[in-house]
Amino acid sequence: MKKIALSEARKNMVQIKTIKIILLVGTLLLFIPVFAPVQIAVATVTTASVSQAQDLGWWGRVTVNGLNVRSGPSPQSPKVGALSAINRVKVLATKNGWDKIDGGRYPGDWISSAYVARIAQPAPDRNISVPAGVGPGQFWIDVNIAKETLTLFQYQKPVFATYVSTGLAASPTMRGTFQIWEKLLKARMHGGPPFATHVYDLANVPWTMYYHGSFAVHGTYWHDNFGRPQSAGCTNITQGDAKYIYSKVGVGTVVYNH
Repeated sequence: MKKIALSEARKNMVQIKTIKIILLVGTLLLFIPVFAPVQIAVATVTTASVSQAQDLGWWGRVTVNGLNVRSGPSPQSPKVGALSAINRVKVLATKNGWDKIDGGRYPGDWISSAYVARIAQPAPDRNISVPAGVGPGQFWIDVNIAKETLTLFQYQKPVFATYVSTGLAASPTMRGTFQIWEKLLKARMHGGPPFATHVYDLANVPWTMYYHGSFAVHGTYWHDNFGRPQSAGCTNITQGDAKYIYSKVGVGTVVYNH
């Protein structure tokens, strides 16, 4: 398996990086149990709510099929696509009866506020333990696979929470405690049966944070089905959320999937 990726700028220059992973190893990583660092209760998070930064928005569901997505907050603005009633959107701003949304497929575009219903907002788990090795002031990522949520913590403090899409039953997200081993501004991801339900080849996947082999937390531009399983094993998040998390974490940041 071969990944071609655009790495972070180093010394003010953008470099092209090619990473080669032996196919046998890449596939085994998906299905053979891996011994990961044990989750040890070194501190406990007791807060059940989270205060999100305003620019991270709030979550809603689309209430109709065929909802037009437009480039601006007006019915005269050019149409750029459509959403359906299975989609969830993150609303970033509201203007004149129009909601600016994150995505997914249409980050920064607009939909009519009349067809967006606010839903229960994602929140961190109660009494979750801070993973061993995370010190005061350090960020770490918690992914609740059952709830399809991700919370970014700074030690015991939840910074923000969001809905995600983890792996389908046939290609599950790996559970355990891991560490980010590489961050890439853009990455190419491809695969197919029997290790995924379908063949895919995705270029320029944004804000990619690999934490175990080919498993990653990353931005998503091909669907808006957040809050339910959708992926081939990675944790899909909106492009805005991915950019924000990417800015807070580094190589070595802990990712806890449970």
